[in-house]
Amino acid sequence: SESNSKLYVVIGLGNFGNAVATTIANAGEDVIAIDKDPLLVQEITESVPNAICADSRDIELLKEAGVQDADVVIVSMGSHLESSVITDISGGGLRFVGNYCYQPGSLILCVYRLRLANGIKEYKLVSRVLEVKEKEDHPGLFEHRAKYVDINEKDREEIIRFIFEEERKIKKMQE
Repeated sequence: SESNSKLYVVIGLGNFGNAVATTIANAGEDVIAIDKDPLLVQEITESVPNAICADSRDIELLKEAGVQDADVVIVSMGSHLESSVITDISGGGLRFVGNYCYQPGSLILCVYRLRLANGIKEYKLVSRVLEVKEKEDHPGLFEHRAKYVDINEKDREEIIRFIFEEERKIKKMQE
């Protein structure tokens, strides 16, 4: 690896951990992916060659894996499975409301489906929370603004096309 490259360690390879590790590896960074589930480790080895099956509580195994040399460690175990409602979507990110307050700077996995001309497509996009505000009229509900961390141009164009089509339908209904 190049001298300016960082070493990332992702512990926990569920949906979020898998998406984060794959995104970082696709960006050309060094990644060590760790999970105790051999199926999850097997699943990620194509995109993250340095995947290790280990219990993250085993300090000696983590040392052998090189975790202490990491520039960034992302622990993706346990989750806030509260569902959120998307209130606005764009080619660059989204706004959503939920009953969990994510901290600004947090990485989250946004999973949603859009009905495109050729059928329904599911998007799984790692996003960074930019801003969070508790809704004044609904204490305990938080409005979040998040930006996609790594979205390919094809997905971005599909999302933008979806938005334009929906806006066109709304305008037709108003005429």
